Amino acid sequence: MPSLQSSGLRPSRSSTDSVTEEFMRHPLSSAFIAAGLCLVTGQVHAFGVVGTGSPGSCTEAALDAALVGGGAVTFDCGSGPVTIALTGTKVISSPTDIDGGGLITLDAGGLPTNIRHFALAAGDLALSNITLVNGRPNNALDDGGAVYVDAASSLTVTNATFRDNGASSGAAIWSLGTLQVSGSTFTGNAGQLSGIGTVGAGGGSAEIVNSTFTGNNVVHGGAIGATGGASMTVTHGTLVGSINANDAVFSGGTGTSITLRNSIAMKEGGGPVCDPYDTGVIVDGGGNLQYGGNTPDSCGAGIATANPLLGALADNGGPTWTMALGAGSPAIDAADGANGQATDQRGIARPNGAGYDVGAYEYYPQASPAPTLSPWAMPILVLLLLLTGRGRTGKRPGTRRLAG
Repeated sequence: MPSLQSSGLRPSRSSTDSVTEEFMRHPLSSAFIAAGLCLVTGQVHAFGVVGTGSPGSCTEAALDAALVGGGAVTFDCGSGPVTIALTGTKVISSPTDIDGGGLITLDAGGLPTNIRHFALAAGDLALSNITLVNGRPNNALDDGGAVYVDAASSLTVTNATFRDNGASSGAAIWSLGTLQVSGSTFTGNAGQLSGIGTVGAGGGSAEIVNSTFTGNNVVHGGAIGATGGASMTVTHGTLVGSINANDAVFSGGTGTSITLRNSIAMKEGGGPVCDPYDTGVIVDGGGNLQYGGNTPDSCGAGIATANPLLGALADNGGPTWTMALGAGSPAIDAADGANGQATDQRGIARPNGAGYDVGAYEYYPQASPAPTLSPWAMPILVLLLLLTGRGRTGKRPGTRRLAG
């Protein structure tokens, strides 16, 4: 039987065909289809970009819209730094990746607002190239000043700054789940009551690499703290406990451990540098340096004690601020190469010199300034070159004419 096409006959149009064609011409048809696909697949992705190219377009409402359903979130707020004020905690319950591009600060408002930036509820969050300031939960007993991570969630932090946040424990971050921090700086954060850690783990696991802690006021673990059976590892950390903290590193409770590798642990004022409390343990993973406090060898008898000659927290290049090693620091070339990282917190190559440096900063001597010529020296140099060039025969140097 010949096909309808070959016979030149057109198939009759049903009412369904007409309705479908009319629907497809509707300007909202693509949106309806997209929504239907989302319902079928169960996947809803973030809008993606916060802002439309100007600072004024980057609002909390735009951020809220971009966070719906998770996914990758970036910012288009112009070429300069932008601060977005928050009035509510952002609850993350699906995989979300927020990249601030090195220009975005999220400001939770501090005490008048009484919110943290993010609360993870069975969700995974990645934060990179961003600054979180003034997070402070409503209840003084709440943990996690900027971010709270529940046991079913994970948080990954890269090249971020946490400043002036506060909570009971985990003045900046409190995690019961999985935590990874790299290339980041924590300063000016404050614990309340008998809080534990600027970055604290109350369970689960935590890994901190190439990061700096200084100027934080937390009672137990002025830099880092762990309890509740948590396992924490710090590699190439610069961990400074302020004069107001009891210690710099706190590990408390059965099954709780903190392993230090190629890290500087330092305490300003009295108290121990490290406090392994109530069966909590602090493990010497090699290549560490301890200094300060008034309790000798509190981080371990096998860890060298010496002044690391740290500079003040400053912009030493890279995405986050660091504490530079001074010339002659005992931390230079003293780290364990087995745990050495390819770069330091700034992204500068390691090692430089005979070995890896202890802490988040890799020391490079300042280069001598290049010699400069005075204004009258250049003409003289040109004249000398012209004079020395006269009388040349054009023969190659080192050759002579053969006899005969």
